Amino acid sequence: MQKRKLALFDIDKTIYDGYIIFSLADYQFKRKIIDKNCLESLYKDLYLYKDKKIDYETTVENLNLHWAIGLKDLSYKLILDIAKNFFTLEEENNFFPFVKDLISLFKSTHDIYFITGELQFIARAASELFSVTSFISSELEVKDGVVTGKINKSLAKRQEKKMAISYLLNKHDSKNSFAFGDSEGDIEMLNSVEFPICINPTEELKEIAKAKKWYIVNTENILDIVKNKIQN
Repeated sequence: MQKRKLALFDIDKTIYDGYIIFSLADYQFKRKIIDKNCLESLYKDLYLYKDKKIDYETTVENLNLHWAIGLKDLSYKLILDIAKNFFTLEEENNFFPFVKDLISLFKSTHDIYFITGELQFIARAASELFSVTSFISSELEVKDGVVTGKINKSLAKRQEKKMAISYLLNKHDSKNSFAFGDSEGDIEMLNSVEFPICINPTEELKEIAKAKKWYIVNTENILDIVKNKIQN
């Protein structure tokens, strides 16, 4: 049986215009899902990152931990339903216009996975929104349907992402495989496929992409570039 090909997508700043966590946390706060202390902890993590006091990977790890604590003792189903509702709101759905068409290009030939260091309720809600194959993400610990306040699995670090996607790479055809990312946190994922696509990359990723001759695209030309690579 012929192996299917693989398309891997980071979410934040790659297919989504911004960082989902802060818009979704604001949405949760307004609905009394998290309290003010949790929301302030998340924004403090962001400010520390912007002030270059902590690096990107540490920031993602801290954000997930502080969010998990804020969601402790809540129903996971409730949290997931809130995330799904969030993505259906026109004013909150900041996915780039190209995403739907881009994913459609792959559906007949590729298994499509969203790969993110964010928590599983974000990844699942986004995956269901676009009807992709599945996702791999950091995970809240959930027992008997209730969030414990702990992190069960983290994909905050590059090496953790690499290990998490290794089984996907082994069971799929490496030829004509794609990955899409925007930051240095996506380097291992991008390095694992035939066609690494950097969308509006950070300066750090742009330098690496130039050295490795990876594709650097923007939201305007990405569809044409991917169509060309799939056809060839």
